[in-house]
Parts: sequence; structure tokens; C-alpha cells
Amino acid sequence: MTCLDFTSQRTNELFYTKGAGVLTAMRFVIENFDYSGLVLNMTWDDSDFPQVSAPLRVLFLSHDKPMPYHAATIGQTKTSCLFRVNSSMSEEQNCTLAYIFYPMPFWESARVSISLLPGYHFNNATKVCYNITHRNSNLFHKSETGYFHVIAIYHTGSLSG
Repeated sequence: MTCLDFTSQRTNELFYTKGAGVLTAMRFVIENFDYSGLVLNMTWDDSDFPQVSAPLRVLFLSHDKPMPYHAATIGQTKTSCLFRVNSSMSEEQNCTLAYIFYPMPFWESARVSISLLPGYHFNNATKVCYNITHRNSNLFHKSETGYFHVIAIYHTGSLSG
């Protein structure tokens, strides 16, 4: 797995490829249990706008705190993980393991990034480790296939009429 530390950068690209293919799985290990400020963005086929732009908590069906559940295509659980500090030292931390196993076809390109919600700050440095698997062939027919699509609508302020 590749790991990122969200102490310095607000947006990190996780994956980019040109050509046809299918993302087959995404796995995340998130240090601490709070990942409410992390947003997953995914763009297919050089679109000007992301087809996926949603907090991880929305994708993993959590509101305030991650709740353990497991299904065939999506799941998450709280556990403890061993994070490497340097080549000779590791430390144990609380973490969330999460996965998505949906086929996500594309025909020209795919880009996946993770960012922080505007104005969001973690209380502590948070490490996000990830693994994205894909294949470089796409057997789906574009005219018969839709894109994986999730857009969260953000609202700040009062909803009173």
C-alpha cells in the first residue's frame, strides 16, 4: 500500500492512467477513526468535472463515525494497525479499513484523488494508505455502460424556510 500524510498537502493524486481500462477495487487504511474531512474525487475520460466527488464517509455509508459493516462490494471496520515510522520502528494506531469492489470502466483515462474538505483540519496528522487495482483492458461496451457516479451536495447554514 502507498501511504500519504495529510499534514502538508490538501489534495493528493492517488491514481492516473491513459487508455481504456477498469478500476476493480480500492482499499483504504485510515489512521484514527475520523475520516469525515476526506473527499474522494474520480474523473473518467478527461471530463472537466469529477464524476465522483464525495466524502469517504458518504461512500462508506457513515455519518458521524465509521460503523463496522461488511458486504460483497463495500465495507469497513475499526481495528488497530501497525504503521511504520521509519526503517527500524513501527507504532500501533487505531485505524479504519475500508474497501470498494465495484467495476468502474473508462475508455480514455481515469484519475483518482483525495482531498480535504475546504476549511477542514484534522486534530492530529492523519495517514491514509491506499491500494487501487485496475486492468488495462475494458470489455464493457460504452453504449451499454454507465460510469460509476457519486456527487455529494454540500450545504452550510440553516435549512429553515
